[in-house]
Amino acid sequence: LARRANVIRQNKRKFPTRPTLQVEIGNFMQRIGPDRTVKNKWLWMGMQKIGLDIINIATDDVAELLSLGVVLKENGYFVSANLISEKSGDPLVSPYIIKKISLPKEGRYFRIGFIGFSSPDGFLEEKSADYFWEDPLISAKKWLPELNRKSDFVIVLACMPSEDAIQLAIDNSNVDIFLNGFKYQSSMPKIKINHSTIIYAE
Repeated sequence: LARRANVIRQNKRKFPTRPTLQVEIGNFMQRIGPDRTVKNKWLWMGMQKIGLDIINIATDDVAELLSLGVVLKENGYFVSANLISEKSGDPLVSPYIIKKISLPKEGRYFRIGFIGFSSPDGFLEEKSADYFWEDPLISAKKWLPELNRKSDFVIVLACMPSEDAIQLAIDNSNVDIFLNGFKYQSSMPKIKINHSTIIYAE
């Protein structure tokens, strides 16, 4: 985290007028080990200091964030289109977030839409949880058309196996970029599918 924060500071000094957004694709919390509570506490504090703009919540993150007392609904940087409340049937957090990026020299701005999806295959199963994971392919059909109408560019934060991200790109040709990564997944070169580019970003 310290190294990443230093890189961010260097880039801001090097490119002071270049707009930047820091995003997390998901599965960032520790889920096993007796020291995971301490690790996750400091990890969360560090992520806040870095100033992440958008965080996709994945299957290994929800219970750990809640155990830290993080109120998911009140944080405007959490996204997940397929993390569903058992009680309401609606997304537990915002399905997507739109950021406006200004280009001062050109006097224009762009609306960048971010939407998050996570594979339901978590490392540990949650028992008696008040949420569930919907199939990302189903959630994409619900939310991507709406996000496309409101955005100039659409970026998917896809915490899932690469074959699932590829299927999402095949079924949804109106996405500009997929930032994809998943545990135990090997690095891969970028892939072009229809209009979309899939970039490995574990």
